[in-house]
Amino acid sequence: DPITPEDAPASATVAAQPVPTAPRVIGYFTNWAHHRKAPCAFKTSDVRAELFTHINYSFPGVKASADKESYELAPTSPEDETRLYAEVVALKQKNPKLEVLLSVGGWAFNDKPTEWIFSAMSETPARRASFIRHATDYLRRFGFDGLDIDWEFPVAADRGGRPEDKANFTALLRELRAHFREESAKSGRPELKLTIAAPAGFLFYQNLELDQIHEPLDWINLMTYDYHGDWDKKTGANAPLIDQGADIEESIAAYVAAGTPRGKLVLGFATYARGFGGVESATPGSPASLPGPEGPCGKDSLMVHHVADWVKSGRYQETWDVVTQTPYAYSKKEKAWITYENTKSYGIKLDFL
Repeated sequence: DPITPEDAPASATVAAQPVPTAPRVIGYFTNWAHHRKAPCAFKTSDVRAELFTHINYSFPGVKASADKESYELAPTSPEDETRLYAEVVALKQKNPKLEVLLSVGGWAFNDKPTEWIFSAMSETPARRASFIRHATDYLRRFGFDGLDIDWEFPVAADRGGRPEDKANFTALLRELRAHFREESAKSGRPELKLTIAAPAGFLFYQNLELDQIHEPLDWINLMTYDYHGDWDKKTGANAPLIDQGADIEESIAAYVAAGTPRGKLVLGFATYARGFGGVESATPGSPASLPGPEGPCGKDSLMVHHVADWVKSGRYQETWDVVTQTPYAYSKKEKAWITYENTKSYGIKLDFL
């Protein structure tokens, strides 16, 4: 049945199901990776479904009506609805315990010309209701098990945000949970999951109602990476467990202090590396004046296994940073410095959880 603004509780506490103790292993399948040329393409047939408890299909967007009063999920690739949704959902045949969620938004969706849509959609009960109604039908039609919202980021003015986003985002999540629960009761089908990708940095998480948003969510995918990059103009760890500033330990502590159960936090692991160029010293924090080395598939394609190969070949020298509990690699010849992960740093992060 259609929902109306009156049906959507703006302030009632609508909690998700109790937090399970079983670990979650979540992977994002992006709808652009299959377009790359061999050997860089990544297709659904390449996914090892047995390794995951959940896969998030990313990223569709949100489409507004001409009068900007109605909103609905919309594919961002012509192959989403015709092929790729079905192929990813079909991975459940290989792993019957696997659940597949649809992840909407992403970083690029909050670039122009769509940067305003999340903020506008969540602004009023009527607009939120139109999105919720369509999203529920859409998820069921294509066989998804839930919705993951990747809004990057509420309130942030340079990302299309406004101050009212803080409360409106909480309202959107509560109303989604309430409708998912109602739909499940009427249809007899399992209740749809509801999750978000959440910022790890104070600049962005200060704009979330951390003491409230965890309640309607099944879990929170914490983006514990991108703490440092070439935008800093000096070298630094991409995902420092501990640092003298922002780090994973601080991020998790902030969410827990606000009331988020630790069992609802999913730690984001970076399987990519970040490079810095024009670096004269291997010491972390050294000035960097140029872009770093690229991976074999072009811009933003440098993966941790590429760096491991470069270290093994002697092209780069690996050093363990005891402060951040991460490795880095340096080439004096290339004047390049790379922050990445290895089995040791991944293991330490798992132990920290």
